[in-house]
Amino acid sequence: MERQNSVVEFPRHVSNLDGREEIISGLRNDLEATGEGKPAGVLLEAPGGMGKSSVLRAMCEYADELGFAVLHGRASEVDRVIPWTTLRGVLRSNPAMVPGNPLLVPPDQADRYTLIDEIERRIRLAAGQRPVVVVLDDAHWADEMTALALRVLVPALARSPVSWLLSRRVTQRHTPAQRALDWLAGEHLRRVRLAPLRDDAVRRICVTRLRATPDASVLGRLAGCAGHPQLVEQLLASLLRGGYIGVDNGVATMRDEKLPDDFVAVVHEWLDELSTRARQVLDAVSVLGRPFTLSEAAELVGGTGPELVPAVNEAVHAGVLVDLGTSLDFRHDLLREAVYARLSAPVRSALHQGAAAVLRRSGRPIVEAAEHLLRSGGPAGDAAHGPIRRAIREAASHSLDAAADLLVRVVEQVEPHALSDEGMAAEVVRLLASAGRLSWARRLGEDALRKGMDPEDEAGLLLGLAEARKHEGRNSTAVEYTRRALSLPGLRESTRARLLSVQAHGLLYSTETEQAENAAAEAVRLAESAGDHASWVFGTVVRSAVEQSRGELGSAVDRAREAVKLSDRIGGEPAQRHPRLWLASALRAVDRFAEADAVCEVGQKEAAQLGTAWSQPLWHYYRAELRMAAGRLEDAAAEATAGVAVAERLSAMALTVPCLALLGRISVHRGQLDDASRHLHRASQLMAEGVIVGPEGLSWEWAVLHLARGERTEALNRLHGIYRGLPDRVAILITEPLAGATLVRIACETGRPELARKVLAACRKLAERNPAVDSVCGAAAYAAGVLHDDRALLQEALEAFQRTPRRLSQAILMEEVALAERAHGSRGRAKALLHDAGRLYASCGATRDAARTRRALREADSRSSGTGGYASTGLGCLTSSELRVVRLVARGLTNREVAARLYLSPHTVDSHLRHSFTKLGVTSRVELTRKFLSMPEGQQYHEKT
Repeated sequence: MERQNSVVEFPRHVSNLDGREEIISGLRNDLEATGEGKPAGVLLEAPGGMGKSSVLRAMCEYADELGFAVLHGRASEVDRVIPWTTLRGVLRSNPAMVPGNPLLVPPDQADRYTLIDEIERRIRLAAGQRPVVVVLDDAHWADEMTALALRVLVPALARSPVSWLLSRRVTQRHTPAQRALDWLAGEHLRRVRLAPLRDDAVRRICVTRLRATPDASVLGRLAGCAGHPQLVEQLLASLLRGGYIGVDNGVATMRDEKLPDDFVAVVHEWLDELSTRARQVLDAVSVLGRPFTLSEAAELVGGTGPELVPAVNEAVHAGVLVDLGTSLDFRHDLLREAVYARLSAPVRSALHQGAAAVLRRSGRPIVEAAEHLLRSGGPAGDAAHGPIRRAIREAASHSLDAAADLLVRVVEQVEPHALSDEGMAAEVVRLLASAGRLSWARRLGEDALRKGMDPEDEAGLLLGLAEARKHEGRNSTAVEYTRRALSLPGLRESTRARLLSVQAHGLLYSTETEQAENAAAEAVRLAESAGDHASWVFGTVVRSAVEQSRGELGSAVDRAREAVKLSDRIGGEPAQRHPRLWLASALRAVDRFAEADAVCEVGQKEAAQLGTAWSQPLWHYYRAELRMAAGRLEDAAAEATAGVAVAERLSAMALTVPCLALLGRISVHRGQLDDASRHLHRASQLMAEGVIVGPEGLSWEWAVLHLARGERTEALNRLHGIYRGLPDRVAILITEPLAGATLVRIACETGRPELARKVLAACRKLAERNPAVDSVCGAAAYAAGVLHDDRALLQEALEAFQRTPRRLSQAILMEEVALAERAHGSRGRAKALLHDAGRLYASCGATRDAARTRRALREADSRSSGTGGYASTGLGCLTSSELRVVRLVARGLTNREVAARLYLSPHTVDSHLRHSFTKLGVTSRVELTRKFLSMPEGQQYHEKT
């Protein structure tokens, strides 16, 4: 493999203490305490290659800087057979400190305690001159006499300024040294375990070695090291030497995901120290890719569990395998990968076939056995039948995502014609669509449609394509697929029920809600007759959604509950339809946020278990809507952003548009109008490409942005479809309860009082249908208060919303009532309400709205201070109602014409005009017009949106 691009040089001098800062700090504190006369002792524990020696070397250097007398040594495996070898090496490291080393001459066995006493005396004498640190690396290899000495010396010197730093590997070998260390750790030494490196430490190592920032591909490759420092270092070195990593503009990226051959060779050089039987075990279990039992390993290599015990113990003691209690696994996945990489193709194939047979006999999930059959490279034609097809069906009953993973593997290896056998194509397409593999579903389905098949299989195939298109947001195409399928002769009732339930969902996003309801009702009827629970659930939630869109909120909740109850009782495919999505939506509409949130939490967990990827963007969207209504804008933005990311990953664009629309509304409340415009333009582009989200599309979101910019006419132009749809289509009044008042205000200000009356009538009708829903009743009062400039109705609306969890709406209404109170001279109450509204806005994260209330409070303070009165504050001193009157008067309209435009009485217009004259310090309509036109456009449209 030739690599002609530049290769990063591997630095020669590298610190091995990255990620060990906390432990180093703690050990330094121990040494400093010993320097002050407080003895300390630490036993550093970790598997091999974790950096114990590097830490101890650093401590020796630091102790030397502090003026300690340092005794240090390292045990080796051969020490165990020669008495006193380890301790003799420690004492030899500092002859000046222990003159006339009593161990230089091999002592007699009988003199051992005398010798230990003498060593203790000399260390105590040295500690009287300056603090002492005794450092012993790999103490688990120490000989028996050294182990005995440690048992005596550590407690005997406990009152002297002596610090002990010992390290060991924790193994299953019960040697004298290990027993001594166990005893000391229980009584005299503090155990410190070196944990694997955290991700941030691995990243820092990469930056140091690569002299560049590693991207996700590099960090992902190193993740197999599981934070093992030595493996990280060796793998990085191999990747660099082989040119597997390239650097471009300071960012390091993987050029090749293959494990470097020289790294594999290093691992195998280490494993060559194991016995042949141990290496056979490692080769066999490397194909499993998961923790394994001793009996599984024995079957794979041919033998019995007891026969394999010595080989397995050998691999565990060598740090290759780890004992998990009831199973075993490779200590690091990178080791397994390296072992697997060296298997020849025939050996690998035979081991996978053997694994499949073992797993089937042991009762493991058939999906796992099927995966091994695929990886063995067996005949492709068999993949459409037998165990693999059974595996797909078994997986689908538990997790559609797992089944789809297996299906994609099958599709990559099977000839396309094999999928059409026995209707498998229809089954495959439906499963892939439900699991969110939409491009696969569409490609396979459209290819299979070109071939002849019987009506039932063709209908099943069209059903799968319809579901895929629905998730992509191509609802009209989905409806066409279902109509085409329903025209086929001789379909079973259950097939027709499924088609109609999907058709009903597609029609929900059009203006044909009556057709959606009829299709859903027929789907439910056929499903009841055929015993098709999944279609009954799916049809029932459509009926719930239609009831909600018509404003029959109690019925919508009850019907969605029925669907959830059945899906919980039956499980399986009905549960995969996730009726909790529609229950959560209905509960939010009736202000039961806590219950809706709990429903979402249960449903999202259920979706993860079932592998129904199609539902993932919906969960994020509904939770985002819930968070926004509750005034948690930061959380709402996070959920909506996640919804966009998941939808784009799955190509399920149906939910990308509403999530982007929600981000646009959130950005307006935050004052990030450019961001809002960017989100809405992106959503509009998707709609132009064919994604359908509802009859009104993005009308409301664009109108909100126009209002924030003071563009009233543009807002009205965006809202024509919403005005036209009332009173039949009231969805906007349910999802955005305060929208009714905004629609009334825009209609009045743009000279369309008949539209204002139409909106109010729709709000009141909705309230009459739902007298127990505070947000709906409060919204009707708010719309009426705006239309009639009625302070009492605005107060009634505020009180209604204060009984709901809709905190952002509460803040908006507090501000509205404050402005009304100020207009009627109640300045004290107005200031109190503005202050409360500002605090509530701030707690919601609505920074733009909070800033507006702060400006209003400053204006109020300015007026009360007597510095220039109302005239000094510009148009900002006017209430929303007064400003609307002034704006029309400045255009040349008479009081009677203004009253007709705003649907007010002439007396009310006259009152607003007199208040405006006083506040602005003018005495005539001409002066008023001149004053208005001299103000910036932002002030001319300053009132609430």
